[in-house]
Amino acid sequence: MSEKIDYKKIVEINPLGVVESAKELLQILEGIRSHTRININSPWGTGKTFFVNVVNDIVNSNEGPFKSIYFDAWSNDYYNNPLFALMSSITSQLGVEIPKDNKKVYNTLFKMVTGNIPFAGGVELDDFKRTSVLDSFRIEEDIRSSIDAIIKDSIRDEEKLLIIIDELDRCKPDFAINLLEKTKHFFNLKNVILIVVTNNDMLYSMINKL
Repeated sequence: MSEKIDYKKIVEINPLGVVESAKELLQILEGIRSHTRININSPWGTGKTFFVNVVNDIVNSNEGPFKSIYFDAWSNDYYNNPLFALMSSITSQLGVEIPKDNKKVYNTLFKMVTGNIPFAGGVELDDFKRTSVLDSFRIEEDIRSSIDAIIKDSIRDEEKLLIIIDELDRCKPDFAINLLEKTKHFFNLKNVILIVVTNNDMLYSMINKL
């Protein structure tokens, strides 16, 4: 088993000036006033994962305008539901504790776990045999509002949450596509910035094989 990299020590040593590059990226992101999504694209082996982990460590080691979570998509693509996998990482890394009396959020998270989310687009099957399209939209809205509530409870009003999604190009194709679709629909929030880290050539090649 490979030894886990200590990014705090990396930041102190600052090889190749990577800290300055990370801080430059954060300065750019600080000027963004609404939801956005950026793609860091580079071939395998060029240091993408190293770089975004340094960004993540700088954010979480200092008081500032951001909080950050790092999601390794490849390590989580055994989940049937990528939205649940991502939300598990977010709540775990941010130390979110959902109040026990918040039944709406708990019920919504339960549906994420079990896959009982009948999206209007027909992606998931509904074990509860809901037949109304209106029910599908209501559940989608419950998920969206629950995610919004969890994020708002985790950051200050003036803060933004950086969600770094890495290794997407190494995932199972259906997981990668599903994750991109879910983040587009449910994380279009003004206080969220998505950073998607990929080798785009490999991602396109993988998707084209479907």
